[in-house]
Amino acid sequence: MAAAAEAAVADSLSSRSNPVSGGKVYFTPAKQTGQDKVSIGFIASCKSDGTGQSYQSHIPPIDDGLENPGEPDRETPMRLSHSQPIRFGITAEYRLNDRLSIETGVTYTKLRSEGHEKLLFSTVDFYRDLHYIGIPLNLKWRAWSWKFCDLYLSAGAMGEKCVCNHTVMTSSYPWWEGTLSPELTVKPFQWTVSLSGGVQLRPWRHIALFAEPGLEYRFSDGSDLSTFYSEHPFGFNLKIGVRFILSR
Repeated sequence: MAAAAEAAVADSLSSRSNPVSGGKVYFTPAKQTGQDKVSIGFIASCKSDGTGQSYQSHIPPIDDGLENPGEPDRETPMRLSHSQPIRFGITAEYRLNDRLSIETGVTYTKLRSEGHEKLLFSTVDFYRDLHYIGIPLNLKWRAWSWKFCDLYLSAGAMGEKCVCNHTVMTSSYPWWEGTLSPELTVKPFQWTVSLSGGVQLRPWRHIALFAEPGLEYRFSDGSDLSTFYSEHPFGFNLKIGVRFILSR
């Protein structure tokens, strides 16, 4: 009886440690303890439409309050160059089961646009920074796990609100030079949907490193502002960061 019990235990341990059985390989999520359901992450991400270039659009002429008859900058729009946005944030993830988890948090994004024109009698420089605060909501599915490596898919949406702007226009004439700060009264609300795949490495018990390349689509915010979001609603997104796994 004792020998039979020892043989049964040995077979059980062998089947757990050996993923290959009967010529088939079984990929299942690595079991985690019930105490590791919550994780806190710190992220940074950059966005692109795939070209790696700055982007240009137009804004209407901005009146600097000076009377300059015949000056071209009173009649033609200025070309703007939009820099690729960079986002930072903090996230919280709750594991529903061995495969599914839900994630939310708070993000900060800065959109920068600038324009420069040298005209007949003047030079005009324009700078605008828009600051967004966003709340994402994502559902994640862990597709494969092996030792300290996880592969997963993530789908979700995010709402962002423009909370602050900083706009500066500098005009320089032979007889006058000054700086204006036009007030931006439009502070749009932005909706974004995303789909991404991620890889997570967990070299330590409570610390994980991850990277999530994916795609985003940004809906129109209903405003007339020319930004990176409005000119390139569909694009690539790369998110990287670190997660701290909490135990109850």
